[in-house]
Amino acid sequence: STWGFQNNMKSTFLTYVLWFLGGGVGLHHFYLGRKIQTFLWAISCGGFGIGALRDLFYIGTYVEEANATPAYVSLVDAQRTHKPRPSYSFARAIGMWCFASLLSWVFSSIPPPLSPIWLTIPLSCFGCILGILLVANVGQMTCQARKVILAVLITEAIGTLISPHEQVWDLSLLIGIIVAYRSREYCPYPTNTSGGSRVITVIGILAVWGLMLQGVYHHGEVCYKGVNNNRVCWTFSAIANEPWDDIAQKILETYENWDPEQLFPRMDTQQERKAFRTLGLRYSATFEEVKQAHRELARAHHPDKHPPHERENAELKMTEINRAYQVLLDSGRYKTEKTEL
Repeated sequence: STWGFQNNMKSTFLTYVLWFLGGGVGLHHFYLGRKIQTFLWAISCGGFGIGALRDLFYIGTYVEEANATPAYVSLVDAQRTHKPRPSYSFARAIGMWCFASLLSWVFSSIPPPLSPIWLTIPLSCFGCILGILLVANVGQMTCQARKVILAVLITEAIGTLISPHEQVWDLSLLIGIIVAYRSREYCPYPTNTSGGSRVITVIGILAVWGLMLQGVYHHGEVCYKGVNNNRVCWTFSAIANEPWDDIAQKILETYENWDPEQLFPRMDTQQERKAFRTLGLRYSATFEEVKQAHRELARAHHPDKHPPHERENAELKMTEINRAYQVLLDSGRYKTEKTEL
């Protein structure tokens, strides 16, 4: 076998120290030259905490692999001789699901809220595929990336044709994991880790964390139960764009009887988001666009314009349209425009 031996032998003691100091960000994996594990641990706080704890019992094996000790090389050679394909564990499948879910959310959160589905679906698929392939290539295993990519994309495309307004993300992820399992094989023998690859790993980690922060900023919500137990939510971006001097004054004025709906009258709520979707508008729509969309939809779905057997559905749609229009009128977003009418 052709193993790439490390120039500098790795210390087991130092690896344990790095695990103790930075196991949650994969510092011990970075020291051992395990690039994929470093990336995964750094973007998930140590494999969601569970992976870092599990590493405690495998550090000895990791060090032997990094040093390519004769005993470890002989063991791996024997396994590859007796088993035509690597063993597949349930833990790896769970890892694929978790990291694919995480990265799918990260990349689908790049567009702003209410972005068209044709933009979010490809980004979500990219994150899903990336998560599956990264976990599939940890350790001595790899898989046929082309098959996984085709499986996820074809499943998502078929699902989109069947249901254009909904994403069959769970099914695409499941099919991708199954294909990765069926196409698993041994990876080539490890080679020395170059400095350039470490730099790329760090850049990738910083990029994903940056995307996470912007995703939370644009899509993260603060929710509470308002009047009549209605769930009211605001995005962090809306909170950040509020005039904080006015907010401070309102807090002082309403300290004893604090009402978030009164305090933040212009923040985007979950009901507002649904209202914009119902009217087919973007979040930045003007008051004139809202009125025009309401008039057009009201004319198109008026019950009198439909045959008797379709009037019930038309009435329900008409009620939904009017409710969405009223939500936007009551939101305070178009307060100035309403005053001018």
